[in-house]
Amino acid sequence: MRAVRRDIGEFRHDLVVFGAPHSDDAGLGGGGLVAKLRRLRPDVRIVTLLILPGFDGVTDRFLVAHEMEAREALRQMLRPRANARSTDGQLLAALAQSQVVGPLEAFGSDREQQLRNVLKAAIRWEEGRREAATLGVEFAFAGCSKSYSDKRVASEDIVRLSALFGRLAAQSRKPLLITAHPEDKHRSHRLASDLQIRSLGGAPWDVWYHQTPWFDLPDPSVFVPLNTEELRIKLAAVEQHRSQTDRTPYSRLALATVWKNAAALPEMIAGFGSDSGSVGLGAYCEIFQVREFYGNSVCPDQITVFEEESATLDTATPEEVTLGARLLHAQVDQSSLRGARPLAGTTAR
Repeated sequence: MRAVRRDIGEFRHDLVVFGAPHSDDAGLGGGGLVAKLRRLRPDVRIVTLLILPGFDGVTDRFLVAHEMEAREALRQMLRPRANARSTDGQLLAALAQSQVVGPLEAFGSDREQQLRNVLKAAIRWEEGRREAATLGVEFAFAGCSKSYSDKRVASEDIVRLSALFGRLAAQSRKPLLITAHPEDKHRSHRLASDLQIRSLGGAPWDVWYHQTPWFDLPDPSVFVPLNTEELRIKLAAVEQHRSQTDRTPYSRLALATVWKNAAALPEMIAGFGSDSGSVGLGAYCEIFQVREFYGNSVCPDQITVFEEESATLDTATPEEVTLGARLLHAQVDQSSLRGARPLAGTTAR
């Protein structure tokens, strides 16, 4: 397998949309790439697009402990249709009128269940907005709740998402969608991937699949080595999802994944059993798989390594591994996070 090294300045896309099945998938799958692009290619527009409401991923215990914050997040979603004096009935009525989360029937069969699941969805929405703020990118919510409820692609969500992709593509010369692999072990990831691919329409989107904690890409073709600052930003983005890290150590998983990629994949590139010392991916590395789509020409025997012109990519030193572990325990300085920019053409909620 031949490795072609390209400077990140050669990144040819002017728009990157992270079609995240859940609000934490952009940080987990590509937070380091986003940090690198924000630093070295600020001309690239980046949008984290939350596809599904994800309320099943929030435990009742977490909701009870954070119900006040959930209600405030819901009011922010509905602004200016809701305020601090809005009753539960008024919030649900505003949701039904706005359709920002899709049909209320997708959240339950009765008012109590609908309110509980809407509040959980608001938690995921707020965490996604905080992640976007950490990464310094735009944030949008597709609200494909019908597909999420039915556990299959719903035609009304294709219509909703197609319109959004169409608006985005119209403002771009070379758009890139990054989303979960269609064979990911997580059912919602497969659903969101299928929904997005069906919704792209005729616009010339390129598509990359990202790695997840439950799925190693079968044919990675794009490698993005990360420095320690990019790793710090990635882990800080993951840490915004307290409803998830409360039950699963996703920051540790994120660190372990990018470290394993950098440590193990050079031998795959060089050839198993070969000397991999010449294939440096640094201390940490994110990987992606390019989909052959709309005539995209992908060479199966070639991979691309995006790096900085001045970067030296050797294997990880013990000091770098230790530093990565320390980043897990560092406090995220919320005052330093930049506010998330609402997606142009959507309501800034």
